[in-house]
Amino acid sequence: MTHYPKLIVLEFNELCAPLLSKFMGQGSLPNFLRLYEKSEIFSTDAEAGPPNLEPWIQWPTVHSGLTYQEHGILNLGDGHRLSFPSLASILAANGYRSGIFGSMNISCEVNDGYYVPDPWNFTRDVSPEELRPYFEIVSSQIRESSANRGFTASEAAGFATFLVTHGVSLSTATFALRQIMRELSDPGIKWRRAEVLDHIQYDVFRHANRSYKVDFATFFCNSVAHFQHYYWRNMAPELFDKPPEQTEHGSLRDAILSGYQSLDRIVGRTIKDNPKSTVVLCTALSQRPWTDTTKCTFRPKDFPALVQAFGLTSLNPKVETVMAEYFYLQFSDVVSADSAISALGTLTLAGTKLMHVSRESSTTIFCGCAVNDAALEDEPIRRADGPSLGKLSNLFYKIHTTRSGRHDPTGSVWIGKGQHHVHEQKVPLIQVAPTILREFGINPPSYMRGQPLSYSGSYANNNKSN
Repeated sequence: MTHYPKLIVLEFNELCAPLLSKFMGQGSLPNFLRLYEKSEIFSTDAEAGPPNLEPWIQWPTVHSGLTYQEHGILNLGDGHRLSFPSLASILAANGYRSGIFGSMNISCEVNDGYYVPDPWNFTRDVSPEELRPYFEIVSSQIRESSANRGFTASEAAGFATFLVTHGVSLSTATFALRQIMRELSDPGIKWRRAEVLDHIQYDVFRHANRSYKVDFATFFCNSVAHFQHYYWRNMAPELFDKPPEQTEHGSLRDAILSGYQSLDRIVGRTIKDNPKSTVVLCTALSQRPWTDTTKCTFRPKDFPALVQAFGLTSLNPKVETVMAEYFYLQFSDVVSADSAISALGTLTLAGTKLMHVSRESSTTIFCGCAVNDAALEDEPIRRADGPSLGKLSNLFYKIHTTRSGRHDPTGSVWIGKGQHHVHEQKVPLIQVAPTILREFGINPPSYMRGQPLSYSGSYANNNKSN
């Protein structure tokens, strides 16, 4: 007999309600529409603004029921520092198995289930070990995706072997093969690899759910969030003073719609594969067009060269890449970390600080290029007490294009319980975790200040009627 999770959360990072409505109205998202029409619809409020309006801050809120001031998780890669039990850990304590697949910046106990961390998790706490090969190869590819790092032959062979034994479908394999073949004649469509990976991940997710017979499962996707950040200008150039660059591939015009349609197929697969499960869509936050920015992202070209240029070679740091411009420097002792913080703090470009630097622990610092203006690419890097270190472009390269989408605190939660109702009033994001616990008949812990959402068919309402 097939075991179905009681509840599956599709964590589609930063999807936008206006775009969902537009695309559903056009008939482009039939499976989203199907889920929408049988769901209680809530708009959530992350209750945060810049610089704390980041997905790696809001997703810990979804899983802990705590605001960012309360959970204290402020950097990507800090999820292991969460000092409160996450949803999976609370469920484990109550005898439920969880499957957590890629949820951003959290830690958890899964009670004989499984846990595949997000690709930017440098503690690599995969459980069980059987799933580690998948995490390691995908993590390395995603963290270095801006450098177009490809598979080595041995990595490709190992990845293929893993997928064959862990549920990859014929349709996904065909999808991947077609993408490879199309890239041979048109390299400009490499952006579609993110869609292929989403479907590969869904295959592994489905296989893991069945293998470990989990009661609660989460599936995280970041592809559309990335497309919105960089290709909104291509989709709607009329909103922007500056048009897309002429060198940009024409297919980027449809990248955002294509991303939504790819996730629509995953929604359809989820509903079909789990007929007895409640399917929940959660976005944590969203985006809107960023029409007045010239922001771009600069990433180190070569980390050993960067360490040498900045005078850190003798400190022998270990580099752990994260996302976009960010990375960790890990040192063997506190003195070395202090020296590095001091050295990086003296670097400037065009009169402003070059590097964002914060202390992660006594021996680890979190870094990233603080410059985000494309016009400064050929400006010299300087030390406060020394000569120029050469142009920014000698050590850093601009990844992707100028940003055109920015974060918005409004998110969406759709709870597919069979009845449709749109709730007009926004609800705090901290109410999501208590709501999920109540679906399992568990009273939220006292530190969760948010109340479970009230809707037709909810455990809370049924309990009241009894």
